[in-house]
Amino acid sequence: MLVPLRAVSESLGASVEWKQQQKTAIVTKWSKRASLTIEKKTALVENSATGETFDVLLDVTVRTIDNRVYVPLRFISQQLGYKVD
Repeated sequence: MLVPLRAVSESLGASVEWKQQQKTAIVTKWSKRASLTIEKKTALVENSATGETFDVLLDVTVRTIDNRVYVPLRFISQQLGYKVD
């Protein structure tokens, strides 16, 4: 299920930044930062508390619909610390 990134992220207490040149949205909450690029099926996740950086494979590619960025609900929820069943 795809959801609008900014609306969901901000409602869960995260901040969202848009990098127009790279077509990348950056979501930050606590020590985690996820970078999602339009038309890519991976996200770069960084954890400043542990120093870890890794790629996460998404179920579908990141998309724009009517100038909004859409991402898989499972990914954004889990990255912001919520359990998804």
